[in-house]
Amino acid sequence: DSAVEAILLDVDSPGGYQAMVPEAAAAVRAARAIKPVVAIARTLAASAAYYIASQADELVMTPSGVVGSIGVYSTHEDISALEARIGIKTTLVSAGPYKVEGNMFEALGDEARAAMQAEVDALYEEFLADVAEGRGTTVADVREHYGQGRCMRATQALAAGAVDRVETLEAVLERMFAGDVTRRDAAPAASA
Repeated sequence: DSAVEAILLDVDSPGGYQAMVPEAAAAVRAARAIKPVVAIARTLAASAAYYIASQADELVMTPSGVVGSIGVYSTHEDISALEARIGIKTTLVSAGPYKVEGNMFEALGDEARAAMQAEVDALYEEFLADVAEGRGTTVADVREHYGQGRCMRATQALAAGAVDRVETLEAVLERMFAGDVTRRDAAPAASA
């Protein structure tokens, strides 16, 4: 829409499941080529929410905001002891050697654990690479300085380069209406 001069993403989310996050991040990154995109963490942009917000030309956080939580995890619940205690035994019938791997009705085996870890590691590397591309830095910089899975408050996030500014929504809007948005180069960053 040519009537829209810039895009503001108002973010307040702890993140969530990774499905469609890389695609949403790519859409934000692609939008930067068309018009300025600013994201503001008001007051939380964590995990998947940070992943997406990090793709904006500018990433701003409010003074009391929190950003980061760059990491991936998966869970496995073993309810076999509970079932045994209440007299239930679940039997899984499946086809395919790994179809029921990691199910909750038995302990997690070493092979299933390794497969889960490999998936978590792959998603983490993708997360790091996309944040690095969006922020115009390296994967090594993101890995080392962007909280290592922890959230960061304004001073720490600004010092690390995880955000560009700390200001209120009102100040962001005032700048945007004045046409004062820093455009980030959309070129991919180095991977190391």
